[in-house]
Amino acid sequence: MTLADQQARDRIEHHLGETLFVEAGAGTGKTHQLVQRIVNLIASGTVQANEIAAITFTEKAAAELYDRVLEELDRERQAASDPARSELFTAAAEQLDHAAIETLHAFAGRILRMHPVEAGLPPGFRVIDESEALLA
Repeated sequence: MTLADQQARDRIEHHLGETLFVEAGAGTGKTHQLVQRIVNLIASGTVQANEIAAITFTEKAAAELYDRVLEELDRERQAASDPARSELFTAAAEQLDHAAIETLHAFAGRILRMHPVEAGLPPGFRVIDESEALLA
């Protein structure tokens, strides 16, 4: 069975030299396609896990994407017949904590924490939540 959006799915999974914005409704397979794209990027050997940025809108989506990437890296590691390929996926799993698989707000905060002076912020700043903002 060929899906109506199969070309878009293939592009997400295999056009690894492009930066993409993926938008689709709930339950359409976005997370699956993004997991495959991330694993394919790592498998290509041109990208390390800690160099990946996958930005979502919700913490739940970011956590699910992270977990599923980790599971797929483990599957690939176990299926690898070549020790070098197995090591590639082992290293990627170890680096995944340093990947930017997070919400837009978390990603922006990461950039600001890396470059507070350039952003005109005091080093060690923190983002306050809505309740703290109302009190301030």
